[in-house]
Amino acid sequence: MNREDVSVDRALVAAINEEVQRMTLEEVKAELELMEPEEVAEKTKMGRSTVYHYAEDGIIPAAKWGTLVRFRPRALLVFQIYKERLGTNKAA
Repeated sequence: MNREDVSVDRALVAAINEEVQRMTLEEVKAELELMEPEEVAEKTKMGRSTVYHYAEDGIIPAAKWGTLVRFRPRALLVFQIYKERLGTNKAA
């Protein structure tokens, strides 16, 4: 891939950079830590298999390495806000 293949939204990049500059060291450390499916299940009050299914379907963004699945805390926060807006405990 070369530079011409990548389209960059400079306004988005600037907004992300501003947000990162406002973050405290503790927030940065927390953002870098990944959560295991069991932690996500406990925090969301869902079954572990549901968490895996939502990750597989892309409902909860997840990082996957072979059979390992991990979640970023911010992705979980976005998912929880999504559920609240739907007014339900089910995402799909």
